[in-house]
Amino acid sequence: MAVETVSDDADVAADAAELLTSQQLAFLTLFGKYADPYRAGQTLGIAAETLRHWRDTCPAFAKVWAEIRDTEYERLEFALLKRLRLGVRKPVFYQGSKIASVREFSDSLGAKMLHEYREYNPVPHGSSNKDGSDTNYRDLVEQKLAGIRQRLTETKMMAEAHEEAIGADEADNSPSMDA
Repeated sequence: MAVETVSDDADVAADAAELLTSQQLAFLTLFGKYADPYRAGQTLGIAAETLRHWRDTCPAFAKVWAEIRDTEYERLEFALLKRLRLGVRKPVFYQGSKIASVREFSDSLGAKMLHEYREYNPVPHGSSNKDGSDTNYRDLVEQKLAGIRQRLTETKMMAEAHEEAIGADEADNSPSMDA
């Protein structure tokens, strides 16, 4: 029952309840509450080494631990995204009295989060088409550019040939000084 508050997954909760000791269940409940494994362990008088041992040797314990950790990372991410969107209110003091507050935004936090997002969710270079084939858009752009280069080269060669022909015609039609 205590694990149900930790995990939304009923199967994991049922498996964990059968496989874990009451001390492990109590720890996981506090870990879910505090989001700090060491604080939860200290509250129950469980050493950090014991927690690591349980995590390394008990798959059910490790699975619930990972779920709690992932949930807390998601909460942290949402809190940071909220700070990015709404900023943080900071008080403004004048002669020791608070006179106003300003909303500050962190560009560096936004840049770091965007970098992390792009690192773990790279922009795809291609996507799957309806027929199941992959299209690599970089390759398509390269093919288009190669076609443009080829047409420009052909046009330039035609223009040079045309200029040579006009130059030759002018030379043939020019009055000669020999007569």
